[in-house]
Amino acid sequence: MGCLRNLHFRLLVVMIIAVLLSGCASGQKEPLFIAPDFRQMEIHEIALLPVTFEERYAPPPGLDLEQELRHRAASVLEQKGYRISRGSAPESGAGGSAAAMAIHVDFLFITETYGDINPPPVIDIEAVGELVSTSSGEVLWRGRGVGKVGGVGGGGISRPVSARHIALTVLVESLFASLPEASERR
Repeated sequence: MGCLRNLHFRLLVVMIIAVLLSGCASGQKEPLFIAPDFRQMEIHEIALLPVTFEERYAPPPGLDLEQELRHRAASVLEQKGYRISRGSAPESGAGGSAAAMAIHVDFLFITETYGDINPPPVIDIEAVGELVSTSSGEVLWRGRGVGKVGGVGGGGISRPVSARHIALTVLVESLFASLPEASERR
């Protein structure tokens, strides 16, 4: 009888783990918002606006996260087939629309003691991105991303700069995961 109860307990644990893991293995990420006609629009160029930070989560002095984030965002957007302008917002022209991408960091936590294990060091950054039409000012797409390195079970962070780069890369990739590729919109 005890063996049968132990088997049921193990099956229950396996089923719970399977359910939890299936929730983590998501396919296509859904955007927070996408305009109904966004997939029919022909956006030729995206202006990447300066990254803004929630006032209470501004990066520490001497750390230029704004440029690091813009660089990674431009790289991911170019991989999706968009032409990137780092200056002012482009104008809509014949044969296509132009848009501007705004990224706002609304949570940022960077551990100051990387070698400690109690509390465990962590780099955690969260942001919202909005793609806005430069002609109408209408929001075309909105997404959210999270980048986290370290934390419980992560041990110490021996290379803080590398860990920060990883967290920013994960953030930008998750932020733009729901943005359709340029070739998907025709």
